[in-house]
Amino acid sequence: TVYDDAPGVRLCIHNASGLADSDGLTPFGATPRPDALAVVSAPWACETPVVMDESAPSWEHCCDLPGLEPSATITITVEDQDILGRDHLGTATLDVSTAGTRDLPLEGGGGASLRVSVAPLPPASALEPAPPARPAVREGAGYSLIHSAPLLLGVAVAAAAALTLPFFCVAACAKGERKRELI
Repeated sequence: TVYDDAPGVRLCIHNASGLADSDGLTPFGATPRPDALAVVSAPWACETPVVMDESAPSWEHCCDLPGLEPSATITITVEDQDILGRDHLGTATLDVSTAGTRDLPLEGGGGASLRVSVAPLPPASALEPAPPARPAVREGAGYSLIHSAPLLLGVAVAAAAALTLPFFCVAACAKGERKRELI
C-alpha cells in the first residue's frame, strides 16, 4: 500500500546469481545464459537495465519508492528479455521493514538468488533543496551592454576579418603579387 505521508524506501538491486536461460537456445552447444533484468512490482516504474548473456548479472541499480509504509512488502521479478518478449526467471518477495543488504531466494528460479539492499528515505522536509537557478542577466547590479562591449568588439573584429580575408586574397592573387591557396 502506498501512502502520501509515508517517507518510503530506497531499494538497490545489486545482482543475481544462478539464473538459467529460459529459452535453452544456444548456438553451437554454448551454455545458455539469459539477458536478465529485474522489475519492481507496481505502482513503481522501476526496472534495471538488461544485462546481456549473463547468468550472474550485476546491475547496481537503485530506485526510490516514495510513500511506502515501513511494514510493506514488495515483489521483484527477474526476467529474461528476448526478441519476442520476456520470460519469467523467478520472483523474490522483500519485507522493507528492516534496512540493510540481503540475499533473497528467487521462487521458481531453480536455486537462483537476488541481492538487494533497503534504506529508509528521509522525510521530504529533510531533503536538501536544489540550489536556486541563476538569472541569465544580473538584476539591479548595473549590468548593461557596456560590460559586454569588449566581447562584442572582439566578435565584430573577428567577423570582419573573416569576411574581408577571402576578398583580400582573391585581389592579391589576381594581381599576381602572391600565390596563396584559399583555405
